Amino acid sequence: MQGYACALNHVADALAECDSLTPDQVHLRCSLYDFLNKLRPDEDSLKLKPTNRQLADKYTVSPRTVTNWRKEGCPFEDGQPHVLNWATKQRLLPRRFKVKFAQHLQKRRKKEEQRKNCDTLEATQHALRQLEISGKMLGIL
Repeated sequence: MQGYACALNHVADALAECDSLTPDQVHLRCSLYDFLNKLRPDEDSLKLKPTNRQLADKYTVSPRTVTNWRKEGCPFEDGQPHVLNWATKQRLLPRRFKVKFAQHLQKRRKKEEQRKNCDTLEATQHALRQLEISGKMLGIL
């Protein structure tokens, strides 16, 4: 470990070596530990995020396309499955992207179509139940 985090660890180790402290000093040491923990960098901020160039190479698009997709809400940080789900909902996609991920996109579009068909079927069944209830209330059925 190097740098900033290492320095914080050295301070914490030095605090741990202090023995036979008064209650006030123990309270001060606890406060210092809390302060040191607040100074430690967040784990999420330490993760390296891919550059636009790296994402462009991965998805066979231009870096400018990556920039545009970020603005449109493409979830690059969530991983490839989320990017592909997002891409299936887009009207236009670069040719090389469509060629590379053709099978993935086709499977996702089929699943989406099946979901829509199920939703339509459920809505139809619900409407029929409502008609049946209404017919019974009116004495027609």
